Amino acid sequence: MPSAAPRLRFTVLDSPVVRERIADTVLPALAADATDARPG
Repeated sequence: MPSAAPRLRFTVLDSPVVRERIADTVLPALAADATDARPG
């Protein structure tokens, strides 16, 4: 099972559309989390 997960992930990331979707959703969310975690 652990060996199948990376294969699926790399297959999904091969799609430029999926990469754009990730960049549009995940990265802003991570940036917001990092900003909220900072004091001040």
